[in-house]
Amino acid sequence: MTVYKPLSSQAKLAAEAAVASAKGEAAKTTAAVSIGNKTIPAILLNPVVVTKDNVKQTVIKDGFQNLETIQKSLPKEKWPH
Repeated sequence: MTVYKPLSSQAKLAAEAAVASAKGEAAKTTAAVSIGNKTIPAILLNPVVVTKDNVKQTVIKDGFQNLETIQKSLPKEKWPH
């Protein structure tokens, strides 16, 4: 099991934050993270739990990984469905 955050979502939000910053505007954030005595605005995405049952609909569909590589690294009984 692993977790995945779609790269397209991350890229879109990062680009929007960069454009806002370039315009001197505050980026739209979704949370804040405390580090020591500071609170840092953050853009957090919900991770998707990736299992052999949904790997084809997540990391393979998005082109982050391919089925052949996954199959080469796992015994056949653990291959995605």
